[in-house]
Amino acid sequence: MNNVKEILITTITKIEKVTDLFYKQKNTEGYAELNSTLLNITTAIDQLFEYKLENNSITIDENKLISNLTEAMHAMEEKDTILLADILQYEIMEQFKNIAKTL
Repeated sequence: MNNVKEILITTITKIEKVTDLFYKQKNTEGYAELNSTLLNITTAIDQLFEYKLENNSITIDENKLISNLTEAMHAMEEKDTILLADILQYEIMEQFKNIAKTL
């Protein structure tokens, strides 16, 4: 459990850094940081689902998470960094924060 929580906290911190860069219109640095952050997000999701399968003690709204990731992908395709930052910060990061509180 602690490992999953640590991964979530690390991922939240990386999302905060990416969103800060995008909000400051530092898009080149933001996209560079996003590359490693996406790996963290993927790892966090994998660990969450594995933890849920083993313990079944946490609730994850998979549909909401998938929907948010899909919206983030569309924002990336459109090169809309502000929308991407909003989705990362107000949707995905908030969902990770809420899950981390329950661990």
